[in-house]
Amino acid sequence: MWLIRRVKTVHILYLLCVIAMLLFISFFQLPEVTPLPGHGQRQRDVSGTQNVTAGLRRQGSRDYYRSPVAESLLQQYQSQYKDLTTTVENTPFVGFYYLNETEPYKVFLKRLKRLQKTGIWLKELFNISGTSSWERFHRGINQYYLYDPDNDTTVQDLMTDLSTRNIVLSEEDFGGSQLKLKLTFDDAGQGLFKPRRQGKGIERLQDKVFYLELESHTAEIAAFHLDRLLGFYRVPPAVGRAINVTMDVSIRGDESLRNGVFTSPEGRVCFYGHCLHCDRSNAACGMPELLEGSVVAYLPMNLRIREKHPYQRTFVSKKNQWEKNTDYCETDVKKKNLYLKGRTLLDLMDMAVFDFLIGNIDRHHFERFKDFGLDSFILHHDTGKGFGKPEHDCASCMTPLRQCCVLRLSTLAKLLKLYQGPQSLSELLRSSLLADPLSPILGERHLHAADRRIGKVIRAVGDCLKGGKPWETVVIDN
Repeated sequence: MWLIRRVKTVHILYLLCVIAMLLFISFFQLPEVTPLPGHGQRQRDVSGTQNVTAGLRRQGSRDYYRSPVAESLLQQYQSQYKDLTTTVENTPFVGFYYLNETEPYKVFLKRLKRLQKTGIWLKELFNISGTSSWERFHRGINQYYLYDPDNDTTVQDLMTDLSTRNIVLSEEDFGGSQLKLKLTFDDAGQGLFKPRRQGKGIERLQDKVFYLELESHTAEIAAFHLDRLLGFYRVPPAVGRAINVTMDVSIRGDESLRNGVFTSPEGRVCFYGHCLHCDRSNAACGMPELLEGSVVAYLPMNLRIREKHPYQRTFVSKKNQWEKNTDYCETDVKKKNLYLKGRTLLDLMDMAVFDFLIGNIDRHHFERFKDFGLDSFILHHDTGKGFGKPEHDCASCMTPLRQCCVLRLSTLAKLLKLYQGPQSLSELLRSSLLADPLSPILGERHLHAADRRIGKVIRAVGDCLKGGKPWETVVIDN
């Protein structure tokens, strides 16, 4: 009898704990961005390439997280562009920007590309000859994009070469705080190799100082695929591959690299270089000789110009002006000649959206190709510290958008389309990353974080409009 009473008491206490937990969750749940009812019913197959929603029609990223402000902005956008006539290739179209909820995202993206400006190519400014993939890639760099998605053969050939070509020389790249190698291949092409420094799927600690964190090779790969899905085409092609530390570093490396090669007590061949995070205790090690990493297509350094980002982070206790002055964009940024004309200001907003989606706080400078002038795109490279904390959204990454309150119409259209569906950003990104040799690249928590952040970007644009600003001053069609 004593035992029976004891069991009953335990059961009662357990039920009380469950009830208290449910009450706590319902009381403290944030109303602004919440999972849809039925979110728990969404299931994925083993490969992770398909999804099935029980009793629900697929509705893009809002299948996972829905924002009331985003829903309102979607309706406002639809009414704004439903009957608008847009001239495309000298032909008028009614409702060209209107979002059809059954139209696949990639079909919509291809439709938008018809509005893209036709700029000049790098080959028109410099004599770049040859038939190798990297020479064709350099010739195809345009004033408005790094590569043409319609010429997929060149990019695909380049990524194949980056991941499979024989390495003839490895040199340490001394720029930045992380260990990087400049690889030269047997066709004279070059790539920037970032070795694996931590396991795939490892999430960064919430309380670790950001500039002390190691970069992730998978972040570079995922950033390229995300940028391509968003139709920016500003991230250099990146692909995964493995190198043999003995052959490619100890034998084919320059003297600086060869001096840093050693064998660990576990029999793994390791090496280190000369940077902030370069020492024997932070060495990159093979398994036992093979070391995976990312290879990014090398861009001509002498053709690029580097500018200080107006929302630069200094990682010191003293706050920057943009952190102290909420009107910083109006009183400072928009007063500078660099942002008064051309596309630079709108490009910075695209970069803010991109950095927020990947969680990249490490943005202190930006680069463009100087020979194209101010009316040319900003590169979205150096993304190794992205995709680190899926449960943490980098609110400060959105400061440029929140303060300047301007965004390209095409960028907003793509974000709303991903939010509306039928496909979510996580679904498209997951599918795209399957093509990489090192797949899987991202964990599910990182993919779902992208869906959540889509809604928050749209909410930021909605907040600008709620503040009384006219639509045409916030949403810019250039």
